[in-house]
Amino acid sequence: MLSSTISTWLQERQECIVTLHHLCSYRPFTSAKAACILPMLNEFCELLMDYVSRGHFEIYEKLQCANEIQIDIANKMPADWLTKLLVTTGTCLDFNDKYELTTHLGQLETDLSKLALQLAQRLEFEDRMIALHSQAKQQPVFMTKTA
Repeated sequence: MLSSTISTWLQERQECIVTLHHLCSYRPFTSAKAACILPMLNEFCELLMDYVSRGHFEIYEKLQCANEIQIDIANKMPADWLTKLLVTTGTCLDFNDKYELTTHLGQLETDLSKLALQLAQRLEFEDRMIALHSQAKQQPVFMTKTA
C-alpha cells in the first residue's frame, strides 16, 4: 500500500534529518573531532542515499502514476518541480561521493550548508506532493461513460 510506503519513507527522512542536525552540532569541524565526526558522517551518507533512492525509485514514481493525483500534480505543482527534485538529488549524490569515504573535513561545513538548503527545498516539494495525494484520496472519483 502506498500510504505504508510513504510512512516508512517519512520515518527514514526524519532519521536522516536528525542525523544531519546531530552532525552539525560538532561545528566547527576540526581534525581533532574527526574520531566523532567521521563515523556519524558515514552514517549520514548512508541514510541520505537510502532516503533519496527510495524517494526516486519508489515514492515519486508511485505518486506520479497514481491515477487520482496525476491531474492535481500537473495543475498544482510548479512546472519545474521534478527538475528541482533532480537537482537536489544531484547535490545529495555529489555530497555522498565526496564524503562517504573521506577523512578530509576542510569543506564539510560549507558543503553541509549547501546540502541543507537543497534538502529544505526538497522537503517542501515532497510535502506538497504527499498533501496532494492525501487530498486526492479523500475526493470521490467520478467515472464517465464514453459512447
